[in-house]
Parts: sequence; C-alpha cells; structure tokens
Amino acid sequence: MKSNRIIILIVVSLLVVLFGWQWVIELRAEEPRRAIVSIEMWLTGDYLVPHINGWTYYNKPPVFNWLMASFFSIFGSMDEWVVRMPSLLSFLVLGWINFKLLKPKLGKEVALLSSLFFLTSADILLYGSVNSGEIDLFYSLVVYLQAMVVFIYGEKKQFLKMFLLSYLLAAIGFLTKGLPSLAFQALTLLAYAIYIKRFWLLLGWKHILGMLFFVAICFAYFYPYGQQDDVIGFLVRQFKEASQRTGLETKASDTISQTLSFPLQIAKLLLPWSLLLLFFFKKGFIQKIRSNRLLSFSVLFILVNIPLYWFSGDFKARYLYMFLPFLCTLLAYFFLQHRNELPIISKIVNRIFDSLVIILPLGFISFLFIPETSSLYLSGVRVVVVFLLGVGIAYLRFKSSQKIYSIVLLMILARLALNLFYLPALQEDKNAMYYKDALAEVLEITKEEPIFLYGKVYEFNSDASIGPLTFDEVKLRTAPLHAYQISYYITKNNKQVFHFDEEIKLGRFYIGVKEEVSNKGYQILHTFDDKWQKQKLVLFKS
Repeated sequence: MKSNRIIILIVVSLLVVLFGWQWVIELRAEEPRRAIVSIEMWLTGDYLVPHINGWTYYNKPPVFNWLMASFFSIFGSMDEWVVRMPSLLSFLVLGWINFKLLKPKLGKEVALLSSLFFLTSADILLYGSVNSGEIDLFYSLVVYLQAMVVFIYGEKKQFLKMFLLSYLLAAIGFLTKGLPSLAFQALTLLAYAIYIKRFWLLLGWKHILGMLFFVAICFAYFYPYGQQDDVIGFLVRQFKEASQRTGLETKASDTISQTLSFPLQIAKLLLPWSLLLLFFFKKGFIQKIRSNRLLSFSVLFILVNIPLYWFSGDFKARYLYMFLPFLCTLLAYFFLQHRNELPIISKIVNRIFDSLVIILPLGFISFLFIPETSSLYLSGVRVVVVFLLGVGIAYLRFKSSQKIYSIVLLMILARLALNLFYLPALQEDKNAMYYKDALAEVLEITKEEPIFLYGKVYEFNSDASIGPLTFDEVKLRTAPLHAYQISYYITKNNKQVFHFDEEIKLGRFYIGVKEEVSNKGYQILHTFDDKWQKQKLVLFKS
C-alpha cells in the first residue's frame, strides 16, 4: 500500500472516530459548566457578563462561551455533540496548522508525523477529545498560535507583526482563560529575545505598541463589563484562578510529589509515542537541536513555560496539551533522524510496537469469551469487525515499509473500540451517567414550565495573592454549587434559564436541597441525587 493511500486512510478513519459517537455519553467533568454559561448567553442575548443560573459566573472570561454559543446559533441545537464541536474542531485545526508550519522548516515527513503523533497521543485521543466540551483544546490552539507567531515573524525580522499578532492572541487567550496567557507571552518573548540576542526589542516602541494593543482589546471588553457588574471582583478572581494552581498555593507534599512524578506524567500523556524518547539518546543530540532554529524554539518554549506546571502541585493533563505539538515535533524529528543509526534502540521499539499490534486485536476478540464482559455492548458483529481491522493493521505492520503509520492506525482503532464498547456501557452505568435520565423524569412532571433553583447564596472570598502575599480581597456571591448537568439538561430541554431564586415565589417549580425544604410544607414531587455535592435534591412546587 502506497504511503499516500495510508495517509488518506488515517485521515478518514480519524475523522470517523472523532466525530462519530459524540452524542453517546452525557456531558461530564467541566463540560456542563462550559455549556450552561454559553447557553445562558445564547438564550438571554447577554454576551458581556457570563452567568450561571442567572447569577454572575466569575471563574472564566467569555471567549470560549462566545464560540460555543455561535455553534448553538449555527446548528440551532444545544445537544451534547454541538457542545463538543468547537474544541474538537480546534484540536483538528491545531494538528493541521502544525503540519503546515513545520513542512517548510523540517520537511513533509517530520511535519506529518508530528501532527499524527499529537492527534493520536493517548490522553488526548482517548480522553480529551471525548470530553471535548471543555475549554483546553481550544485554549491550546490559541497558545500554540501565540508561540508560533513569535517564531515565524521573529525569524523574518518582522517584529511589528510579531508583537501585534502575538499580543492579539495573548488577549484572546486572556479573555479565554485569564492570566496564564500573560505568562506564556512574557516568558516566550523574553526567552526568544535572549535567544536571538536582541533583548533591546523588548524595550522598543514596537513592543510597547503590542502591549498597548493587548490593553486596548481587554479594555474594550472590561470597560462595558464594569458598567454592568463588578469588574474588580471578576479580575481578582482571574488572579486567584491562576495563582491557586501554583506550588505556592498547594501543600508542600503535593508540590514535591508532583515535581518528582511530572516527567512520568508527561511520558504517559504521549503514549505510545513517548517510547520514541529513546531516539534522543545519541551523541550530537544538542548540536542537532541547535542546528535547526525551529527545533531550538520548540525546546525553548517548553523549557521556559513548563515549569509553571511542573512545580504547581496540581497536575491536570489537559492543562499541558499546548506543549504536546512541540514535544511531538522533537519525537518525530529524532525518530526519523536516528532510526537507522541506532539499530538496538530501533529493534527494542519495533518489538514493543509489534507486540501491541498483536495483543490489541486478540484483546478485543477475547471479550466474547469472558462472562463479565461478553454482555457489555459487545455484540459479535462489532467485536469481529474490530478484530478484523486489527488483523489488517497487523498485516500492514509486518508487510509495509511504512511501519510507523500502522501504530497511528492502531491508536485510531483503540479509539474506535472505546466508541463502540466503552462509551455505550459507560452511559448505561447509572452511577457514572446519572443526570440525563434523572432530569428527564423531572421534565416529565414540569412539562414546558420554567424551573427555578432554590437554596443559599454561595459566598466566597477571592484574593489577588501569591502564596502568603495578599494584595486585594473581595467577597463574591453566586448561585449555590450543584452538579451543572442539572442546569444543562433542564435548560437544554425547556429552553428557559434555570434561574436561582433566594426567596420562594408562589406558583413556581423549584429544585432545592431536600433538608432545606422538607419541613416547609411544600409538595415534594420528585427526589433525586446531586452526586457531586453528595446531597439529595427535590422538585417541589410552591
């Protein structure tokens, strides 16, 4: 099979496994929170101040919500697959842009493998692109572009474009996830200016103009925000959201544990491609990096920015997705450079990959003969199809000269198996996927009438602090904490904001904590669980 046919097969297969089955499982983790903020924007037409349950949402700026709301408008739907579409497309766009930018600098094969390694890294392929209603894949695209703009226009000595475009992207990132974008901008520009021995650029008018451009964009949002809501409280909360991820805001034991385990966590994110790290161990490794400016910049970007996460004490894989394209570029380059020069390492890696393409298909077919798993959505037809695809990949592995692409296909097959077997079984697990069905029962009672949230206002202090240093503190008030799947599935189905009321008004349907309303004489219509807050909720009518 010719290599271009293999690439077409990979691309088509990847699109099928990524876009298929996005509606199978209900929203989970951070997905429903991102969705409900966006839905309330779309329903109310208020795109300035983010809200949850009609009350101000302080944790994140609105750009990602604007993007998601635009998809609701385009498709006329708030379904799960629409919620997941913006980040999923961002993921694919990042892979495509990475290929286009690397191709003239490092060659087509390095560029292609870099993007394929990124798109099929285990954590993103088997988790991040499944829970793609979260913010991180989109944010990673913004940060990647922000960094690459610095390199591309810096190498062309078009410094005005470099500053203006990178600060534009920094502003988009800041209005997406807050302060981390400022850290990425400052550290990347500082390191690059030192690398090209032009530190004076940071003191020049072009840089000042770029910073003013950033300020102008942010001012254009925060000034009108301040006319409607507490902009100082919102900004202080952005500072707290960033600072609490640092090692200064976590226990010393957590920070030490994170510091020691971080390299292994990164290797886990990159599986199976982290096996190719073995190709780094050849004399002349540093010289080869220095000989190519894009490789040098990739290493530079990683080295100056990753300590913010390395020493944080709060490891979350999705926070690191923006580093993976740069790491995958290094893996692809040195694999292609050294695969023929390091025969022992090549043999070890090939034996591991050979084992994978044999074991994985056999693992699928074995499900039919294990009583505990044979009934979990493992119909014989699906198992046989996946098994035969695995056999085809094994054949490609042992007969084709393009052996590395068989592992890419194997990862795609693993995602197909996850789609066919695990996701339906997960959705049927009522302990894991509870809210969609639970809220369907609530909506059957209320029909098309609005439902309101009742409870105690959630008040919390937020400060602009770094460890023991506190600069400002504000008290913020918002709706009671609850599993946001409740808000999402109610609002999605009745298309009315699930508004939080501090006081009960006659004639309305309410959802509240059972122990807070059970002795007040209201008619309890339905009881269900909030598994996140570990409390019983009731539907009642005043």
